[in-house]
Amino acid sequence: MNKTERLELENKILRGMLSDIRKSIQKLDKASTTSSEERIRETYRMIGCIRHIAGSFTDRMSAEKYRRGNTEGGQT
Repeated sequence: MNKTERLELENKILRGMLSDIRKSIQKLDKASTTSSEERIRETYRMIGCIRHIAGSFTDRMSAEKYRRGNTEGGQT
């Protein structure tokens, strides 16, 4: 994989991660919270979700490289 392909792949994965974070934030905004305590709990859940998504970059890169290797007949 050359440098340009790697950068394109990283951009694709980062866009996907950003999309996942946006979806999580939208879920939080749509959640009907009745108390400030519940809102705080939801915010902490959101932080955990974002950490999980952000921590998955290496796994996503590995999976995408593996998928590309199998579909294009190249090396992983």
